Amino acid sequence: MYQGPVYTKWKPSEYFEYDNYRYIHFGTGPAEEYIKIAEKIKIQKLFLTLVRKHGICIQKNTAMAMINLSNIMIINNNEFSYLLKMVQHTKDDLLNYLDYIIVTCGSHGSVIYSKDGEKHF
Repeated sequence: MYQGPVYTKWKPSEYFEYDNYRYIHFGTGPAEEYIKIAEKIKIQKLFLTLVRKHGICIQKNTAMAMINLSNIMIINNNEFSYLLKMVQHTKDDLLNYLDYIIVTCGSHGSVIYSKDGEKHF
């Protein structure tokens, strides 16, 4: 996927509104900048992580700060396993911070975890 030239100055993701909520995508930009944005505004937030984007790993404290400021996390199964080891938490621990964890599993579909259980698609 083309993501623009590497010399393009980073800009935060645009938010979108749906059903009386405002969402922001914590994307592949500098995590510290997204944390600053999220701390300034009290909105519903979406956390999408690419933990090892281009071989660059986010640190435990940064990951937990982003999770703490989020309501939903979307992550692939390999990154999710890596994240759980890195932050030394279980899926159930993370659900104390998040309403939903959506784990994509490639051709095997996806799983949505919540405090109410899990649903496979």
